[in-house]
Amino acid sequence: MSTDIHLEHLAVGYRPPATLRAIDVRLATGSLVAILGPNGSGKSTLVKTLLGLLPPLSGRIHGLATRGIRAAYLAQQSDIDRSFPITVLETVVMGLWPRLGHVGRVTTEHLRQAREALGRVGMAHTEQRTIAELSAGQFQRILFARTMLQDAALIIMDEPFNAVDESTVQDLMTYIHQWHQEGRTVLVVLHDLGLALEAFPLTLLAGGGRVRYGATAEVLCRRNMVDAGYWGSSSHALERLFNEPDTARAV
Repeated sequence: MSTDIHLEHLAVGYRPPATLRAIDVRLATGSLVAILGPNGSGKSTLVKTLLGLLPPLSGRIHGLATRGIRAAYLAQQSDIDRSFPITVLETVVMGLWPRLGHVGRVTTEHLRQAREALGRVGMAHTEQRTIAELSAGQFQRILFARTMLQDAALIIMDEPFNAVDESTVQDLMTYIHQWHQEGRTVLVVLHDLGLALEAFPLTLLAGGGRVRYGATAEVLCRRNMVDAGYWGSSSHALERLFNEPDTARAV
């Protein structure tokens, strides 16, 4: 199924004036896209608008609801109440909810699939623990296992690497690349410019009320980064970018 998405003259925000406006971007099926921008630039607002959790302030989104595309959403950990008394296995089984519905019965086969997903992320030994007992890195692996069971054509992740150590980031990136190789469209909100340059062929850069979209090495040019509000950053990735010739075109 095609998961091409066209954002046409889109404006997003919780209320006027828009946080991001005049967005005109086409996301092709199978794209692997980093969504970057300073804090408060509208990254999460854009993601929630794509998912239908927020209505657009203006403009249109073509390709999601009209084609019945199944989307998986991995929210920020800060948006999830981990005090709820639910086990790891139960959390992963929730990834089957789009197929089970509100009254669907969890079968032995469903439990087998959940345990298989837990094994793939190295967390089979935690299935009877509650999610409150897990570290941030362990819990993120559990959320990735749940995402696997959703079997979605479009996967959107909002800052999945926050509070996660570098080794876990590399492990989780393996699953993201697998989804990309399977032809799924994967959008990931990031803060790590270096990771975007290394692992994501496409970038949507938010900031200054607008977006720039295209090949990562072209979008992350000096002019775009300054316009987006990254001025003054001390990150090594940004220092390297600022020392390169400014040949890219703002989108």
